[in-house]
Amino acid sequence: MEESRCELIEKEKLNLEQGYNSKKIVLPLNELTSTLDDSEVKKLADQVKELENEKLILLGKIEKIASTSLDPMSEVASLLLRLKSQKPEEQGKAIDTLFILKDPVSFEPLTQFFLKDKKQATNGYNPSIREWYELFIQMNENAGIEFAISQFAEGDRFEVTMLNKVLLEYIDNYKRKQIAIPLLKNIALTNDNPSVRTYAKLLIKNFEKIKKSSEDGPIKYTPEYYENLNKTPQREQKIFVIFNTCNISHLFSKLSTGHNSIPHWRTTSFLFHEFMANTIDKKSCLYALEKMLSIDTSESSKGFNLYLLAMAEKSQGNMPKSENWLSKCKDEAPLIYDFFTNSEMNFDPSQFKL
Repeated sequence: MEESRCELIEKEKLNLEQGYNSKKIVLPLNELTSTLDDSEVKKLADQVKELENEKLILLGKIEKIASTSLDPMSEVASLLLRLKSQKPEEQGKAIDTLFILKDPVSFEPLTQFFLKDKKQATNGYNPSIREWYELFIQMNENAGIEFAISQFAEGDRFEVTMLNKVLLEYIDNYKRKQIAIPLLKNIALTNDNPSVRTYAKLLIKNFEKIKKSSEDGPIKYTPEYYENLNKTPQREQKIFVIFNTCNISHLFSKLSTGHNSIPHWRTTSFLFHEFMANTIDKKSCLYALEKMLSIDTSESSKGFNLYLLAMAEKSQGNMPKSENWLSKCKDEAPLIYDFFTNSEMNFDPSQFKL
C-alpha cells in the first residue's frame, strides 16, 4: 500500500513539473472506438479500458488496507473515490477531510472536481470559493498559484474580485512573486476584459515591491510542516484572544460558524459591521478592530484594517482620529489607500443599521 501511495505522489509531482493544464480534454473511450476503424487504435483503446478497470481494483485494495492503518494519509485514495459519488452528502464529507489532510496527491482530483461545478463545490456547508483557492496554494505552492491566476483570467466579476484579495494575501515572498508576475503580465497585456487587465497591473505593481530576502526559500507543505505549524498560536487563536480580552467572546461563534478558516480581512469586516450596527458592543468592537493590527498579515489586509478604523472614527464625528488612521493607511498600504479613496463607494453609516 505504501508503495502505491509513493507511486501516486511521484506521478503527481511529474504532472505538476510539466505544468498544470486546467483545460484538459479527454475523448470518451466509447466515442473513440466508435469513430475510428483503425484496428491498432482499437487495440490501444481496449488496453486503456483494461488499465482503468485495474486502477479501480487497486484503489479498492488501497481502501481495504487503509481501514486497518493508523496513518491518516492512508485514507486519501478512499476519500478521492467518495469525491466521485453522486450524493452531495458523501462528496461533502470527502471534501471536509481532504481539506484537513492537504495531501498533494489530491491536488489534481480536487481541481478537476472544483472546475467541473464550482457552484456544487461551494454549495451548502462546503468551503467557500476563497477557501478552495487558499487550499490549492497551501497544497502545492507553484501549481496552486498558477491555477489561481489561470482562473483569475477567466472568472466572473465576483471571482475576479475575490481572487485579487487571495493573491494579494498569499503572494508574500520573493519566490511566489517570481511565479506570479510572468503569468500576470500575460493577462495584463492580452486579456480582453479591461477590469481584469487593471487588476493584473495593480497586482504586478504591488508584487514588484517584494525584495529578495535571505530567509526566502521554498515552503514544503509536508506533514512535518503542518506539525510544526500547529505548535505555534494560529491566527484563529489570536483572534479568539482578542475577542475575549475585548469582552465580545459571544460574537466569536457568530464570526466563525460555517467557515473552515477566519481570514484577517473577514474578521475586520465583521468587527466593523458589528461596530456600526451593534449599540451594546460598539466600543468593544472598535477596540478589537484596533487590536487586530497586532496580528501579522498581508499589506492589503492591514490597509483594509486601517481604512475601516478611519471610517469607524468618521462615523462618530472624530475627524482627527479618522485622518490619522487614513494617513497610516496611505503610508503602510498605498495601493489599498488609492483603491478605496479613488473608488466611487459612497460611505453611508445608515447602511449598517440593524
